[in-house]
Amino acid sequence: MKGVSIAIIAMVLLLGGCGQHVIIDWVDFVQLNDIHDLHDDSNELFELKVYSGKPIYKSTDKIRIWATLKYVGSDREITLWHGDPGILFYISDGNELEIGGIKLPIQTATTLKRDKLYTYDCQLYVGGDEPIADYWRELSPAKGLFLPKGEYEVKAVGDFSLNEGDINPISISDKITVKVVE
Repeated sequence: MKGVSIAIIAMVLLLGGCGQHVIIDWVDFVQLNDIHDLHDDSNELFELKVYSGKPIYKSTDKIRIWATLKYVGSDREITLWHGDPGILFYISDGNELEIGGIKLPIQTATTLKRDKLYTYDCQLYVGGDEPIADYWRELSPAKGLFLPKGEYEVKAVGDFSLNEGDINPISISDKITVKVVE
């Protein structure tokens, strides 16, 4: 009985804490990653899927990653308010490599038609002091996405509101694993 009481108290504290607004640094991968895992509850309106051209690449292969977003609600169309780009991508090796996109804090409206697939190509930003920055400079990121040998989690995240100026965004995400060999 004591275990049940503790579980109920923990749930009340957890659910009560989720209702508070969280202010985050929108470029910080770790905070964004944690928040998206907590708010991935909007799948009744949208389907977000992330894809790779293949599951295993050579370190000299250009890696192709994209995501699709589909509105599956009951209305014929829906307007979303979001920053730019609408879908962000993050790549992590689970250790020291964490790279991601930058979302410009500009409100943009996009109208999605029901059951139509919208495709978003992977766009990433690597800062000057990140461990992979030198590797990317050597390979010229303008030519595409290249990663060193390893196994990577690739996550696509969509944050948007159904009303202009809404500060409680809908967050959805999907992830896959990609392996790079020599």
